[in-house]
Amino acid sequence: MDRISSEDLRDFLIVAEEGNFSRAARRLGREPAALKDGLRELERDIGAPLFIVNPSAVSLTGAGDALVISARALLASQEASLTPRRHLPANGQLRIGVPIAPSHPLVPRILTAFRTLFPRVALNIREAPGRHQLRELETGLLDVGFVHASDGPGAVPWEALTKDSLCVVLPPRHPLLSLRSVALELLASEAFIMPPATLAHDLAARIISLCAEADFRPRVSHRAHQLPTVAGLVAAGLGVAIVPCEPGADHHYGASMRPLTVQGRPAAADTPLMLARGKGPPGVAISQFLDTARQLAGRRPTAD
Repeated sequence: MDRISSEDLRDFLIVAEEGNFSRAARRLGREPAALKDGLRELERDIGAPLFIVNPSAVSLTGAGDALVISARALLASQEASLTPRRHLPANGQLRIGVPIAPSHPLVPRILTAFRTLFPRVALNIREAPGRHQLRELETGLLDVGFVHASDGPGAVPWEALTKDSLCVVLPPRHPLLSLRSVALELLASEAFIMPPATLAHDLAARIISLCAEADFRPRVSHRAHQLPTVAGLVAAGLGVAIVPCEPGADHHYGASMRPLTVQGRPAAADTPLMLARGKGPPGVAISQFLDTARQLAGRRPTAD
């Protein structure tokens, strides 16, 4: 990454956001041909193709998806370096709650980016159900927590980060991998790897509800809640799984994923991902963590 300029990374991110070279060029005030030439040079520097170019749209390859995370973190780090030192956390600790159930991929991305930007701030990460996190936020045992709207985070300050889409995780060489999205109705005969209802009630209930819309009840072969474990069981051919995902996701933890639809509609988890914090004014480290989360979420969250 040492040879790559900030301008190249910003150009790349804008094309990734727009999904179209012409729109990105207009936004940048550049000629499309010059923008494409610059991005081809970026691909040569990276050593891998970054874009899949279709007649109507541009999507990212696996290398492109990975570069989005690195580019945002690097640009954020450069911006942070221009901030007066008194506004940057030099050291300290953040106590962070994360869901037990398979969580939105944004959660590990935020944790990784913050650790990269502020390595002297220790992250004490605790897995807990959302309602437990909220109690610990109220009592001061946690600083921030990733929860869902169904956990009712109204008693502490919170921000909406994103609304989870749902994807199906499929084993290698599964015939449905030939599809760009998978209708849940096509999975009726499959064995399912489901999250434990005692640990992930909302997600498990949502999956069962969606399957009911598709006129079947899932046949459960195994239960697991950690995404790497789920992906490993699927890769071993023990079933398929439905997990939260980001739009455009196709791979996580070595497993192949496809967006899920139900009766022709994109399947949503119906549980927006929230970032809650303890009461009172946030300190410097918490403020920087919130800013990192906002940036990687790709929009200014709404606050309550």
